[in-house]
This record gives sequence, structure tokens and C-alpha cells, in this order.
Amino acid sequence: MTNGPKKRQDHRMEYLGAYTRNNVASLKEQSKRGKIDFYYIELKKWPRRVEPPHQMKGILFGCIQRGRKRSAEQFFVIRAKYGKDDVLVPTPLPMIFERHTDGKGIFAPPRFGDKSAKNLIDDLAKINPEERLKLERIWKAYLGARDAGD
Repeated sequence: MTNGPKKRQDHRMEYLGAYTRNNVASLKEQSKRGKIDFYYIELKKWPRRVEPPHQMKGILFGCIQRGRKRSAEQFFVIRAKYGKDDVLVPTPLPMIFERHTDGKGIFAPPRFGDKSAKNLIDDLAKINPEERLKLERIWKAYLGARDAGD
């Protein structure tokens, strides 16, 4: 018995550290240099530094954490990256796990589908209108590559 075609899970959320003024300033400086350090959350352990996946097919999103609890209202999306396009938004987007990661949160780190990725792009653009064109370019570049590969 088959469950039908497997749902694409091309996109990923990465943890960028705590939401502090110094960390956000550091991320902005790293973004100007073209490289942002990534972290990976491990349950019941401190995050450890890892490199982002190099063979990802989808958009890589980055989030930061306010406070110590691991609930949705503690996490904010601040970055979208695809290919050479890399956007660090000035206004963080509060994460809604069901809407933004197919309900998976940020642990593991999650892979999620196109609907959640499009929601993230649209929601980021809505509260960061000055970055709308860059965010839309990321989405269109991903769609072009995805459709060319299918």
C-alpha cells in the first residue's frame, strides 16, 4: 500500500543564536562579509557551531531566540538565503511553527515544504517592505531551479 508521492521537504531552518543586541550586530557584520556562522540546536544541550548544508535544494532560513524557553513565541526568523542571495531582515518575524515549519518547530533542524517556505517569505516581506524585492527574488530563483530539476 502506498501513501502517494512523497512531499518535498527542500527548505530548512537554522538556529543563529540568542537574540541580543551584540549578536544581531555581529550577524549584520557577518552578512556584510558574505558569511554568517550557523548553529544547530540539540535538545538538552547547548548549541554547537556547524556549517550550513552545502547541497540544500531549498531556501535556508535563520532564526534567533529570545529567552531560554523553547516555545514558538521565543523564536524569530531574521534570514533567508538561496544561492548567492542572502537577506538579513531588520525586523524579526515571530515564528508560528504550524505556519512556518509544517508544525515541526526548529529542532533537529527541520526540513519543510514549499507552503511553509512561501509563508515565511511572504510574512518576512510584509513586516520588512524594504526587503520585499530581495525576498521575492529568492523565492523566484528557488522556483526556477526546482522546476528546471523536476
